Amino acid sequence: MKNAVIVHGKPPRERYEDPTQPKPHKANWLPWLGEQHEAQGVAVSIPALPKPYFPVYEDWKQVFPAAAVGPETAVVAHSAGVEFVLRWLSEDTQRCIERAVLIARPTAIMKKNTVIFRATSLMQAL
Repeated sequence: MKNAVIVHGKPPRERYEDPTQPKPHKANWLPWLGEQHEAQGVAVSIPALPKPYFPVYEDWKQVFPAAAVGPETAVVAHSAGVEFVLRWLSEDTQRCIERAVLIARPTAIMKKNTVIFRATSLMQAL
């Protein structure tokens, strides 16, 4: 069965902790995209990744629905989600997906040494 996994990005901590703002997996265009896929009969998962304002690969990996990702899966990733998905896919070279749509990788995250997603670690993973 065709499915899609949509991975959110990294919001500012202030926005994430603001109770009046939607959480990243329920914000912006992600729910709309999920609804569009579901209307076409595609099962959709939009996981709520932990502490998205400070992404740690191993923490995100524990929540990511790996069992649902296969040859009929479209993976859509935004912002820091792009870097997570690329690293995750690079760890299992036997895993096959139908397609990856990678949107707006932020360069600011790539410059921070305190965040797990650094250009050097990403390139080493590829």
